[in-house]
Amino acid sequence: MHWTDHVAPVVNTAGGMRWNVGHVEPMRYIFDHELVIFLQGECSVQIEGDRHLFPDGSWLIVPPGR
Repeated sequence: MHWTDHVAPVVNTAGGMRWNVGHVEPMRYIFDHELVIFLQGECSVQIEGDRHLFPDGSWLIVPPGR
């Protein structure tokens, strides 16, 4: 049994994204919780003006309304 089997309501996979160095994703509104897993390389994420750095193997849960 995988840990996602214990999460409600359901975990949906949006697909793995691979970005080149310097890629900036357009600003968007999060309507539901979003789990982001950083598998390779360092990434920074800006939420409400605060910048957060994420190394390999780290993860982030973005709450709704961000």
